[in-house]
Amino acid sequence: MTDAQDPDIVILDQALVDGNIERIFEALAKLWRRHWDLPDSEVANSENTFLAWLASVWDVVENYMSGSRDRVLSAIEARKLADEALDDGSRVVPAMVALLLSVVANDLALFEAALTEETTDDATPDDADIFNAIASGEVAEVQAALTRHTGDLNTAFAIDGGDDCSMILTPLMYACASWIYPYISDETNSILSLLLAHPTIDINATTPGGATVLMQTAQDGCESAMRVLLEMPDVDVNHQDHDGCTALYYASSSIYDAFNSELDDRAPVVQALLDHNDLDINLTTTDGESPLIAAVRSGQEGICKLLLQLPTLNVNCQGPAKMHLSLHETTGNQTALYIASELGQTELVEAMLTRADVDVNLPDEAGNTPLIAALSSSRLAVVEKLLAHPTLLVNAQFREDKATALFVACENGLDKVVSLLLAREDIDVNATNSTGVSPLLAAMRFGHLAIVDLLLARADVDVNCRGTAKEETALHVATREGQTDLVQKLLHRMDIDVTVPNKAS
Repeated sequence: MTDAQDPDIVILDQALVDGNIERIFEALAKLWRRHWDLPDSEVANSENTFLAWLASVWDVVENYMSGSRDRVLSAIEARKLADEALDDGSRVVPAMVALLLSVVANDLALFEAALTEETTDDATPDDADIFNAIASGEVAEVQAALTRHTGDLNTAFAIDGGDDCSMILTPLMYACASWIYPYISDETNSILSLLLAHPTIDINATTPGGATVLMQTAQDGCESAMRVLLEMPDVDVNHQDHDGCTALYYASSSIYDAFNSELDDRAPVVQALLDHNDLDINLTTTDGESPLIAAVRSGQEGICKLLLQLPTLNVNCQGPAKMHLSLHETTGNQTALYIASELGQTELVEAMLTRADVDVNLPDEAGNTPLIAALSSSRLAVVEKLLAHPTLLVNAQFREDKATALFVACENGLDKVVSLLLAREDIDVNATNSTGVSPLLAAMRFGHLAIVDLLLARADVDVNCRGTAKEETALHVATREGQTDLVQKLLHRMDIDVTVPNKAS
């Protein structure tokens, strides 16, 4: 397999071409793991190393990403700049590909083959004329440029947008780009209308990655441009790019700003899309992620609440495993409720729980329920909300190890969570895991004595349960560990059986 055929490199290349920062980070993370040959079990423990590496990557990129807004470069010229490593302040997306891959490989030439295929056509002076006219913000200049233009107005070119915006854009996309608006001022809508009225411009024209102007505008978060586009009768509001992303998905998922570390509020753009009669709110990406899940992961509470108001929303859609910027790897099949519970988004959890169709017990592929996700992250407020839901199965054993929420809380020393769980009348304090270990034995095994006291205060706890490979009771463990106080507490129990043998009799 050549570097150009490497699927991970192709994914990174396409993410960079489309300007999707979140997917760029995910692709880079995967390449980083491959470069250092890290097994999945060690990735989460390498967070600081990864973030330091990522910061160094973007420091390098930032040094090469200044330039004029109206410059148009071909893919060939961009690759030449990358290969020669010229610090002339005119880096564009294809150059970023070479630069980022060279950092990963510590060798500028190693992934040169990944850039050998053209992603855009060469930009002629005729093409540059259109982009320059749009950047001027003058309707008359755009009209004159359209009259002079003889090429295809739906072709996407590599555009250097300045400090933090390099993308593959058509002229129409360029006119809708958020970083152009300060330069267009009040004539923005007039320029858009002029372009949209041109007989050869296709509002559904795509980039090499399959993105349309509607998607790019949703990603940029410009409501006024979005509403102009949505007024067009032939706009495909449900078009999906090569990754299955729709305009609604792009608007619902945050785009991480690598330089400002800010997230834009896209709620007005989402509302504009929701106002369109043909919108399908449940279309997922190729790996199964819905706009709702994307919004929850991104912390876009306003967007989540807009979506949750819609009766046709599939609130129980289960998404794929997702790598966050913090390099926190999770299992797949997580619902929006699961993710919000794990992240401690109490208001969102509360909003989801008001829906009659929400499945509060739907587990991820590892069998963890939203309740286990919340308590494992010490989200007490969320735990309380979930415990108050009438359909919650507090004793659910969906995991392969058959651990209940109480077992997980006892094992991890979460005494406040244990107190909340023990307040439930239907709690099974003796439900064991697949090896026969009870919550009491789990708490003792890890030395969580405060939790042991909470459990021993209940008359229904089975103090004679034998678990672990040694078939030991709580009294066996306390005696072996020399826990005199605990031995005394156990001996004061009326139901204690001091004659129960362990495996060694």
